[in-house]
Amino acid sequence: MHFDLEFNYRVLLVLIEMTALAVLASVIQASIVWLLTKKVKQQALFYIAFAALLPFLSVLWALMIFEFQATVNKKYLARDPLIGEICQTPLVGRYRIFMCDQTACASVGTGQYEASLPETNYASAQGWRPVFYGVESVKDLQVMDNYLIGAIDSAAIKSVDNQGGKDCFFVLDTKSNLVKRFRTTVELKGALAKLSCNEALNLEPVLAIYRKHRFTTFDYFAALLLILPPLAVLCRFWCMVLNTQKQKG
Repeated sequence: MHFDLEFNYRVLLVLIEMTALAVLASVIQASIVWLLTKKVKQQALFYIAFAALLPFLSVLWALMIFEFQATVNKKYLARDPLIGEICQTPLVGRYRIFMCDQTACASVGTGQYEASLPETNYASAQGWRPVFYGVESVKDLQVMDNYLIGAIDSAAIKSVDNQGGKDCFFVLDTKSNLVKRFRTTVELKGALAKLSCNEALNLEPVLAIYRKHRFTTFDYFAALLLILPPLAVLCRFWCMVLNTQKQKG
């Protein structure tokens, strides 16, 4: 597996905060260990040094796990690395949700130009159009079978479809790469009925949809890998310190 380091200003800020906490934890932990082991001259220096280094080793471990999960998520799971400027996660088929710098609106697409299946006169007459690069300024979304149903924040886009600040809606067929827009929820529900979509219409904010689809079993595994080894080392270390203190107390 080839690792490309995931590093941006947000990662840098988190790293600075973690380092500051590590400095504080190092001073406090080393001071407590010194008080407990100062009578054990032969082992005190080792315990104090390890107590001072452990928080920094934990930060290094956290950075390694972050890079590991970032590489797996980006290269194999088509997901963002959790800390970054762009948030993305698969929805259905090859279609994904993209959010950049803000989470109120998102783009829905495949990340590349999509030519629709050969468009028939019937599809054109019914108002279906090729999706091309996707749908922009989506603020509410629902995944329903192979369809993506959503609401567009018309105030955020400049087009002839702008309805004076009112929302317009869309249905995106991920199999045919066709999309159709609607002015009202009544029209939207009517179209869904014609498509034999029996699921109730329940649009949710794009951030909620992102959170539902972003996290996988791998992320929980990475979280355990992040927490358990340092915690085990910390517990083992303090057991040794306390046992030594009891023996020499």
